[in-house]
Amino acid sequence: MGSSSPYRTKLAHLLPGRRSSNSATAGAAIDSSGGRHRIDGPLTLATVTSLLDEVRERFQGPEIRVDLSGVTQADSAAVGMLLAWVRDASARGRRIRFENLNENLRSLIALYGVGELIPGA
Repeated sequence: MGSSSPYRTKLAHLLPGRRSSNSATAGAAIDSSGGRHRIDGPLTLATVTSLLDEVRERFQGPEIRVDLSGVTQADSAAVGMLLAWVRDASARGRRIRFENLNENLRSLIALYGVGELIPGA
């Protein structure tokens, strides 16, 4: 997806002077197989923009399962990314569910009070 992604636009104010590229997601990867998408590596301000674009192409089908057991680090940008994925799935008539959230992600989600908005949290 090009630079016209609605998520890139919404996050642009958080990333002044930074352009998304594969090098920006060093350490963050998505492994998609059998209808399940496993995220490995950090979900931070440095990685979310490229991940938002990449998953939009990968998240297909009526049911999307995202395994977060491989997340090594998370910050508030990770919570925003999960919410963006939920919003995008809903807009496309799909259901998304997050699995295996680590304690750091659960704490951030609770801190921001958005647990009811994130399936599986």
